[in-house]
Amino acid sequence: MSEPDYSKSITRKLLVFEADEDLIKKHLGGREVTPQLRQFLKTLLGGTKWPGKINIPSGHNNLAAAQIFSSRLKQGVLQLFSELHVFLDGVTLVEKWPILGELESISNLPKETFTAVEIEKVRLDENRTVHVRIKLPTREGTRKAVVRTFDFGGNQQNVRVVPNPTLGE
Repeated sequence: MSEPDYSKSITRKLLVFEADEDLIKKHLGGREVTPQLRQFLKTLLGGTKWPGKINIPSGHNNLAAAQIFSSRLKQGVLQLFSELHVFLDGVTLVEKWPILGELESISNLPKETFTAVEIEKVRLDENRTVHVRIKLPTREGTRKAVVRTFDFGGNQQNVRVVPNPTLGE
């Protein structure tokens, strides 16, 4: 399968940088979204995770991608994760990668590890596959584009844990 054409923008996309319910309503500006997508947004706001950027591509009222930060305490050690949540028609698929693991010290990690991922494009193809183009910080101080694929038409796990792409693994 070839990579989707990201040079074309369907129309204007909606980016919400802070997941505050009033701010989301303001940015939606009367735009109609499905009740399931509205619930997805409310869940992001009311959860114990820290929402980052939310991208709802124009031309869709049932599709969104959101960058989330989460943490957990495992055997007395704090673990931090960056997560990419992709929502389509009432189903959410999540890709998460560790930022800080059990045996790592924050001071040993490059600062790029804690820099926000930029959700650049979200595209849905005819096979119910969502392609999310994200820009990641690099150690050289630049940003690299990476496409993450989420198959809503197949048997993909709801949550997948992958190596941290900002560390070049």
